[in-house]
Amino acid sequence: MFFKPKKNAYIKALGYSIDQDGIINRYIREKENWDLHLEQCKRFILDSAANKKQQTAMILGSGWWLDIPTEELCQRFENVFFVDIVHPSQMRHKASKYKNLTLIETEISGFAQSTYQTVRLAKKQKTKVDLSVIIPQTILSDLLKENNVDFVVSLNLLNQLDILIVDYVIENSNDDVSEHEIQTFREQIQSFHIQSLPKGKSCIISDYQEKSTQLKGTAIQNKTLVHTAFPVANRTADWIWLFDSQGYYVEQHKTIFQVKAIDF
Repeated sequence: MFFKPKKNAYIKALGYSIDQDGIINRYIREKENWDLHLEQCKRFILDSAANKKQQTAMILGSGWWLDIPTEELCQRFENVFFVDIVHPSQMRHKASKYKNLTLIETEISGFAQSTYQTVRLAKKQKTKVDLSVIIPQTILSDLLKENNVDFVVSLNLLNQLDILIVDYVIENSNDDVSEHEIQTFREQIQSFHIQSLPKGKSCIISDYQEKSTQLKGTAIQNKTLVHTAFPVANRTADWIWLFDSQGYYVEQHKTIFQVKAIDF
């Protein structure tokens, strides 16, 4: 089953579909390096699901299903929901093979549409973009309650939620938004996501640190990807993900992510 809402202008403006295409293209180039990370994601999800009520599961950020133990989840739970802002056509076709799998297309950060509207209004009125007036929509918490979800996974999503939204602000604000305001906004987006996840029913898997090293040389660049505190966990795991070995993501650099998985 597939629920496809009417597409809004902000989805195209913020570049969500283009971003998904980039993910699958990178996987094709880096399959050998990605597979270990993907298997660790699947294993942690199944371990976390083991002690949850086995009725309804929801995966947030399903994308291309690369990191999801789809067969096992559909066998274990009565109802399974995969949620993303856009589902690739290949995955919509694949989903039809599972009677208890439903695809939902929606923006779950709660900030994208409000940010888009705030930026457009500021441009129209020729005023400074004021990030402090942006009130997030309770899309995710409403979705979880509506479907009575017993187990929810935020999958390689937390560190991604702010990127396209903040990029849109920066590109359309004429440099009048300070770095401090941007940093605070990133933290707000990620914190709101964590707060929307129900305790005792949730699992988060996310990159939290990026390390780039020169393909030819020794210089290292470190970048923080998660700008808020992870919740107190019942169980955690950490691993390294060799994300890009060929210098496409950061030009002429190999990029490695530090990944954290938590059950809480």
